[in-house]
Amino acid sequence: MLDIILLTLPIYLTIIAGYASLKFGYLPANAVPALSQFTLKICLPALILFAIALPHGEAGLNLPFLAAYALGSVLTLWLGYLLVRVKLRKDKPESWVLAMGMSLSNSGFLGFPIASLVFGETGAVVFAMTMVVENVLMIPMATMLATLSGERQESLGALMRAALRQM
Repeated sequence: MLDIILLTLPIYLTIIAGYASLKFGYLPANAVPALSQFTLKICLPALILFAIALPHGEAGLNLPFLAAYALGSVLTLWLGYLLVRVKLRKDKPESWVLAMGMSLSNSGFLGFPIASLVFGETGAVVFAMTMVVENVLMIPMATMLATLSGERQESLGALMRAALRQM
């Protein structure tokens, strides 16, 4: 248990520092969108590339794991969508967004530390594979399905081009 606390402590201290820096005026509130974009578009891809580029001996990309994780995520997305539509009676776009929340793990904050603890140095590869599935497959798919099911009618091609531009 102490290992998990020590692995995740820097993450939570960073969150607290960010909150405090806004609360006490060290950073202006209008800096948050730019910092968020920097984190998502620069830091997270760099972390994924760093995790893949490190030498891991025989623990390279594991296609069966990648396929199983992708299949599990897609099934969770669709089951979540059906659950929200049928049981909660939400509209289609909102159902897709809520289902996306169900199908994505908390890889960025907890996944990497836990994968490092459980898998050792190959945890970086496990983390990288989960992030590839989530960022390349799941988020664009759920976003496109939510948009296609809404009142705004856009072509699938236009949505795919917009998703690629955002990556």
